[in-house]
Amino acid sequence: MWVGYDDGHIGRLVAGRIEAWQPEEGTPAVPVTGIVQDTSGRMWFATYGEGLYYLDHNGRLYQIGEEEGMLGLDIYDLVADAHGRVWAATDGGINVCSVAGGRKRVRRLTRSTGLPDDIIRVLTRDTVEGVVWAGAYEGGIACIDESSLRVQPVDGWQDYGVITSLAVFSGYDVWVGTEDDGLWRYDLQAGQWHPATCSPAMRRTKVYALHRDGEGNLWVLNNTHGLCVANRQFELEEAELQQVQAVWAVDDDHLWVGTREGLFELSRDTAGHLRPRRHRASAPLNVISLYGDAHGVLWVGTFGQGLYLFDPATGRWRHLTEADGLTNDAILDIDGVNGHLWLATLGGVTEIALQGRHPMRETRFEVVNYNSKEGLGANFVYDVFIDSRGRTWFGTDGMGVGMRDTSGRLTTWRAVRTPAGDTLPLRTVYSIAEDRQGRMWFSTSRSGLVAFDGQHFRQVAEAAAERRSGVSSIMTDRNGRLLVVHAGGIELLDPRTGHVAAYDAVLGDLQLDPNLNALATDGRGHIWIADARRLVRYTALRERVRYEPSVRLTAISVLLQQVPFAQAHAFRANQNHIVFGYRGLWYTNPAAVRYRYRLEGYDLNWIHTSDRQATYSNLPSGKYVFRVQASHNGRFEGAPEAAWHFEIALPLWRRPWFIALALIAGVAGAVWYVRARDRRVQRLNLLEKEKVASQFEALKSQINPHFLFNSFNTLIALIEEEPDKAVHYVEKLSDFYRLLLQYRHREVISLQEEVELLQHYSYLLQQRFGDNFRLELQVNGEAGFVPPLALQTLVENAVKHNIISKSRPLEVRIYLENRETIVVENNLQPKRSPEKSTGFGLQSLMRRYEMMQAGRVRIVKGEGKFRVLLPLILRRDQG
Repeated sequence: MWVGYDDGHIGRLVAGRIEAWQPEEGTPAVPVTGIVQDTSGRMWFATYGEGLYYLDHNGRLYQIGEEEGMLGLDIYDLVADAHGRVWAATDGGINVCSVAGGRKRVRRLTRSTGLPDDIIRVLTRDTVEGVVWAGAYEGGIACIDESSLRVQPVDGWQDYGVITSLAVFSGYDVWVGTEDDGLWRYDLQAGQWHPATCSPAMRRTKVYALHRDGEGNLWVLNNTHGLCVANRQFELEEAELQQVQAVWAVDDDHLWVGTREGLFELSRDTAGHLRPRRHRASAPLNVISLYGDAHGVLWVGTFGQGLYLFDPATGRWRHLTEADGLTNDAILDIDGVNGHLWLATLGGVTEIALQGRHPMRETRFEVVNYNSKEGLGANFVYDVFIDSRGRTWFGTDGMGVGMRDTSGRLTTWRAVRTPAGDTLPLRTVYSIAEDRQGRMWFSTSRSGLVAFDGQHFRQVAEAAAERRSGVSSIMTDRNGRLLVVHAGGIELLDPRTGHVAAYDAVLGDLQLDPNLNALATDGRGHIWIADARRLVRYTALRERVRYEPSVRLTAISVLLQQVPFAQAHAFRANQNHIVFGYRGLWYTNPAAVRYRYRLEGYDLNWIHTSDRQATYSNLPSGKYVFRVQASHNGRFEGAPEAAWHFEIALPLWRRPWFIALALIAGVAGAVWYVRARDRRVQRLNLLEKEKVASQFEALKSQINPHFLFNSFNTLIALIEEEPDKAVHYVEKLSDFYRLLLQYRHREVISLQEEVELLQHYSYLLQQRFGDNFRLELQVNGEAGFVPPLALQTLVENAVKHNIISKSRPLEVRIYLENRETIVVENNLQPKRSPEKSTGFGLQSLMRRYEMMQAGRVRIVKGEGKFRVLLPLILRRDQG
């Protein structure tokens, strides 16, 4: 979409936003009055003051001005034709511009070539006829052939004012907006001008713009009523009549209407309004059917008064009744072809053969009657219809439909089988029509609309079927669509697709209660529908008309932030809260629009709604397609659709490369765990062996002959000298061995338990060495753990490898350093003749710490001291 501004700037719609277009050559400095695209894709820009610009395929912006032959630089309007040219309206006429091979060409149309005025204010195209309509400042309008550029002025313009806008409905009329005289309409078929105002207040108004949309609506922007809209397909005509029962249309200006009060002729006055004139006022007729034959004679069917023939050219009447051979005097419908007329009555069907003679000159008609005895099915016949193959169809009351072929054979259908195998009762048939494909259509009392293709009957199942159960009349328009009239309104049905467009809203407060025969086609292709007192004229437009809403996406937000959905189609895994905004455009009746949407890849079924927004939260990763359809009649099969494809990426942990890495890491972790477990088992086995060996060595060390010999010697001395102490000594010795046996199976014991064991051992040593052995314990209740016999082993080593005498006492000191290390320290005074030792005790203690991963045992010698530093195990499970 391109936008031109009054200051010369030009904008483009990009990703939902209007952005300034900035070509290398710059933009105009004067108002932009028109933007079009030609058939080759070039963009053209009209200005008021700088002539014409075009954006060529090479991306360069070029100007066409007076040097190229332009009649003026002030351009009012711009249109593109089907030949790759653009037409520019100026104060000097019309410039027809084109570019071929880089060469600019301008052809000029002026008053001398047939224009009604040199100043052309507005242009519009008739895409069907291939002509351009031009509105002049003075002199009215002109029609210009695109191919030959031949100008055909339109007569009859009575200086209704300066023309501001045009709209054309091909083959029917041109609508003209004026500066101060409202809206005018030129009838292309009758060649007449009429003021097109819905009220006197709109007559003296300024019309700013006219627009014909794709639904057949005409939009009018004026200075008194703002924006107005009317559907050109349907027009209301006040008839000043009551109880209209039958219509026969000669042309747009001449109709015959039958009522309970008689026969009326409608014709237009000088103002364009239909005025009724009553015929046979002295003997009024209850007219319920009308038919005009090729001789111009009007056949008038009445209820109970027989059949009347009226020749408008002579004013003569002729009357036929049951006495003249009619099967019944109540004539419900009349149809005819090739000199044969068929009458549907309450007593059957009557065929009248004219054989080409003028009916008013015929002395006696050849009459043939058909009723239930001849196989018609019922005597009460609502409708008679002759199809394109010469077959005659009869709609009966309660007995279905009958058909008489060209050979005279009569066939009836009461209850039929559908292609699905269901039974469809036809019963009462009110009206019959034929479409362009030769299918027959029947309006029934209970089954709605039924179609017959020659082999199968099919019920038209629509959302409005309950409204259409009371269909009164059906008729095919010139475009092949079926016009359906019922008490609820008027509908257009496409026989090919079954799509139905309802036009209740455009009829306003019209209360349709139509008679079966209150429907007729005139010579111009209009279909006239009558209610009790007014007429509706339906026009099947020649332009392509859209009969269903268009639907489009209006906004998409992700995590409550709008995204440029024309570009963005991929989102992260956490961008999974998406809101879709959409709108269905049906200007004929916006309130009737309903929607259904579905997110393919997530929703199993369509979701029906009247809301214009759909919200999805916590969408899983995957590829999706959001589809939305709009309908004004509740049927969505084949309805227009807007679709948007997008993808939500997999989260990191679900991506293949991450899964592969995780598997590799998992396998590596499992291998590491198995190997670590094996190492730990091996370490524990070694630790257990070391512990057993340590226990064995400790036990051996305690029960070896030297220790026992020394202990017994001490005991003997105490028995002789101090018997009481001897008893206490035995108790201490017993406690020491008891704790030794108790702790030997543990991996770690508390520091308090180790100190208790050490105190018993220290007592035994002090009884042996007296004051020559001194043990200083500076640990008291600190939390922690050590391997069993760790401190006892170190004290034993100190006693075993150092001199102990009165002159050189052995001092052993045990204390904590930094609350994490136990220090066992003794003065270093090695024996001259060391005792034989395996060194197992200290080495075993160091290996046990290593296997428990509890830290490293350090040995420090120096300054006359021997120090062993043991890590304090803070938790039992640490070991």
